[in-house]
Amino acid sequence: MRFLEFRGEWEKYVISDILEFFTTNSLSWEQLECDTDNLHNLHYGLIHKGLPTQIELKKCLLPNIKKEFLPNNYTVCKDGDIAFADASEDTG
Repeated sequence: MRFLEFRGEWEKYVISDILEFFTTNSLSWEQLECDTDNLHNLHYGLIHKGLPTQIELKKCLLPNIKKEFLPNNYTVCKDGDIAFADASEDTG
């Protein structure tokens, strides 16, 4: 697909030259809870199952990581970040 306003040759990029990648977690639903003040977790299953394309934390309820499973190191998403789910989950 190409938008009509784009003309000329395609430009090729190595994706790692223009994007930054961060490690993620593999927490199960059993390691998450709702309605606490703990760190939010964007579970890959939620990406597959119906979160809006743009997430506003004031409008979307994300689960929290239970205290006993909080990671020592983590990266917090910032406004404008893009999240990709690199694994699939049965959402049936």
